Amino acid sequence: MEDAKDLLIKSLFEVIDKFKAEIVELKAEIAFLRNRKNSGNSSLPPSMDMGKPTPKPNQSLRPESKKKSGGQPGHKGETLKLTTVPDKIEALLPLICSGCNHSLEAEPSRLIGRRQMVDIPPPIKPIYVEYQQFERTCPCCQLRQSGQFPQHVQAPIQYGPNVMSVLTYLHTRQFIPLKRSKELMNSLFGLSISEGSIVNLLDKMVEKMIPNYEAIKQNILKSGQAGVDETGCKVNGKKHWFWAAQNELNTFIWQSKTRGYDSIEEQFVDQFKELILIHDCWAAYFQTDAKEHQLCLAHLQRDLKFLTELYPNQNWAQSIQNLFSKALTLKKEMLQDPKPSWIKARNNLELKLKNLIETSLETTNKEVLKFQKRLKKHLKSLTTFLHHFNIPPDNNGSERAIRNIKVKQKVSGQFKSEKGADSFAVLRSVVDTLIKNDQDVFKSLVNLAQL
Repeated sequence: MEDAKDLLIKSLFEVIDKFKAEIVELKAEIAFLRNRKNSGNSSLPPSMDMGKPTPKPNQSLRPESKKKSGGQPGHKGETLKLTTVPDKIEALLPLICSGCNHSLEAEPSRLIGRRQMVDIPPPIKPIYVEYQQFERTCPCCQLRQSGQFPQHVQAPIQYGPNVMSVLTYLHTRQFIPLKRSKELMNSLFGLSISEGSIVNLLDKMVEKMIPNYEAIKQNILKSGQAGVDETGCKVNGKKHWFWAAQNELNTFIWQSKTRGYDSIEEQFVDQFKELILIHDCWAAYFQTDAKEHQLCLAHLQRDLKFLTELYPNQNWAQSIQNLFSKALTLKKEMLQDPKPSWIKARNNLELKLKNLIETSLETTNKEVLKFQKRLKKHLKSLTTFLHHFNIPPDNNGSERAIRNIKVKQKVSGQFKSEKGADSFAVLRSVVDTLIKNDQDVFKSLVNLAQL
């Protein structure tokens, strides 16, 4: 039998083991609190950094470049230049000699210098065009004939296509709220217009854009790829979701009440079979019947950066990060040299990545294990971009497209109705697509308004 001394030692060792376990747990908690997610090591926006550790400077995922800051060689700058056809010329002629007061009005002159000032003529006033309908009687049959009003003039008085285009541009491209658009139109153009009239004109523009909106959707479906993303937004005080499907030349935006798979299926109705989807691993995208998937490496790299900060002694996350960096470098080489010489390098890299992801980790770090489990589950979707020249390794294009919704909400607060949210989705889809195709947004809106 164990004597009292042995029992005491045993119980003390049990207490020590218990304390050791608690210390390990507390250290992990302290590390998590000291290295919480912020805009520098995750996808959180900078506005969420308040009360969290400030991101360290120069912690961008982009590798350091040897290029100097500012415009690079070959970059076309924009400089205010003299025009060859000025609208108004003021001749500055000396009239009297400053030396002897002799009149110089009859003397010949020569041009020695030019300066120009660019300005906007005040006031900018709306133009009222009146269409007067006249009637005539035929002298032969006495039949009365009347002139016909233009087809686009439907009311005793109405706003023209340029007004519609300006309001659409302010609302959709510059994110100006209705109340401030009303003030702007009155202050700059002397045009008194109500918020209700602005909404009506935007609705008319939406009707004109519907064929373009549907064409954008079809262009994406035919392209073979789509970056997809979603974001929450307030609609009449309730949380709705805006979605974006886009590629290099097209952006298609829609809104729904939910963030689930049903929102995708309702909009596209089983149409992703020929598409490679690029996204951030949201479960709803994996429910679609897409041809293939590509997870956004930018998101994964930020997650890995968080893990290396949280567990600095854990080398696994840094090793994965290094392989992702090599994959991105290989992608650049593929685009520069389309010959199949890189196939062997791709296969070797994918094998190393597979082995590293499936390795058995001797760690209790929950965040690392959870991240490893995610990579194991979606292993095939990590390097799809290395098998297709036109597939990007990240979903940055979709984030840029969906960010405009957040900008609109920050400026306006919310959409007052579902109809208003749907209208903005149509308008912004067309505007974003115009931008991607290097089209002048305002001129294009004028052309659409005249249809």
